[in-house]
Amino acid sequence: MEEIYQHYKFESVIMPATHFSRMLSPRLAMRLSVGLVADVTEIGYVDGVIEMVRPAYGGKIMAVIVNKGLVPLMISVRQNVFTYVADSIKEIVKVEFKPENIQPSKIRLLEKREQERSLDIRDSEVLVSGGGGTNRNFKELHRLAEALNGQVSASRKVVDIGIAPRNIQVGQSVKTVSPRLYMALGIHGSLHHIEGLKNVETIISVNTNKNAPICSLADIVVEGDAIDFIQNLVEKIGEIN
Repeated sequence: MEEIYQHYKFESVIMPATHFSRMLSPRLAMRLSVGLVADVTEIGYVDGVIEMVRPAYGGKIMAVIVNKGLVPLMISVRQNVFTYVADSIKEIVKVEFKPENIQPSKIRLLEKREQERSLDIRDSEVLVSGGGGTNRNFKELHRLAEALNGQVSASRKVVDIGIAPRNIQVGQSVKTVSPRLYMALGIHGSLHHIEGLKNVETIISVNTNKNAPICSLADIVVEGDAIDFIQNLVEKIGEIN
């Protein structure tokens, strides 16, 4: 990648914020002698200056990073955050590049063990997401998710008290999701959580408070207890099947 840059002198280098990229990006930035802005969720252009927004302090605040004009501008971006919208799709030019200065690796593989991979909520078309209103019986969400061939996700409130793991948390500083169906069960809908929803086709909100912020985004609002709703819906799905 360093050779490619030296050959083409790109103005920007943009990488996905994946696990592999988190290892690769800082090494490349060091070789190119530039800074790296990681996990970018928003980009602005103000008075001729590029501004990048990224979560900081565990997502408690959003930091604005200003580019002082150094090239290349190097960033990594969160999955599902940006959407390409245009009248026509830009033509992509693919270039075959064969690096000349690759050195043989001095690392020797001694042993390899396959780790079982869990499904990523960002790849699911149906998400059954639980908030504080599901604390008393969060496991019920798995029954509904299985019935709908979807996955379970959670709000920050549920994760913070240890009911759900962080890898299924939806939020601006964690995972941004774009499912076809998002069921928000007992979720109040903080700004942090709402910003984690991008281009969702249908949102169903089940909440005892019909005026909760998440309800203003929902296509369907059910006023009531989330756990009761899950149990009733699972029974109905079972009757149909």
